[in-house]
Order: sequence, then C-alpha cells, then structure tokens
Amino acid sequence: MVQCTFTTNFIPAARMFDMFDVGVMECVRWRLMCVTQIQNGGATQPSSQTFTLRPQVLARRSCSKGSKEVLVRWCPPGVLADEWVELDQLEESRSVPLEQLSPEAKQAVTQLCFPSLARPQKHRRKCPSCPKSLSLDISKAV
Repeated sequence: MVQCTFTTNFIPAARMFDMFDVGVMECVRWRLMCVTQIQNGGATQPSSQTFTLRPQVLARRSCSKGSKEVLVRWCPPGVLADEWVELDQLEESRSVPLEQLSPEAKQAVTQLCFPSLARPQKHRRKCPSCPKSLSLDISKAV
C-alpha cells in the first residue's frame, strides 16, 4: 500500500504570502501623493480636469446695435453646441471642466480621447470578389 506523502511534505503556495502589506501600501500612497504635489505645483488636490476646445467661425452677422457677431462651432464638434458670440469676445480657446459637461458630451469626449473604448463596429458581410455584371463560367474556362 502506497502512502500519500503530500500531507507530510507540505510546501506553501506563493498565494499564501501577501507581499504588499499595509506598510508597503502606505509608502506607495505617500510617494504617489508627493509626486502629485510636485506635478500640481504644490497643491495637494489635483486641479479639475478640463477639455480644451478651439473655435471655428461658421457665419457673421451685424446686429441692430451695430455690433458684429459670429457663429462659432467649437472643435472637436459634439462637445459644446454652436453659439453666437460677439466678435470682440471671441476666445482663441475655451477650457471646459469635464464635470460641467452633459452625459452626451462626456461620451463624445471619451470617444475622442479613447477610441478603443468606443463600441466595436459590426463586421460587414464580404462582398463577392467579382461584380454581378461579370459572370464567369467555370466550365468554359477549364
């Protein structure tokens, strides 16, 4: 009769030991906070995340007051709606905090920044290699 030696020669698995204990994680957390503080110029909390848009002038008009206005589309499109702005108040760029965007605009920003996270496109069916107007008769070719 053969006796199982597994119970007598037990070798502990690597999963049993946690190399990242509380002290190591606290050190990692502290160093991450120091790096973040250096990157933010001494501020402990990171500044709010913003998305920068550039204007594209679509049209111009003159108002009855004598002021001129321009119709601006903010690029990339789909984040902010088109708007009429006075010509002297036109900005070179606009930074918008991400928290203030609508859910649709946040989705557009996500698709622009991370195209791999967008929904995968369905595969189209393969088109036949020959157009229908060209019918090949295989029996004549052989």
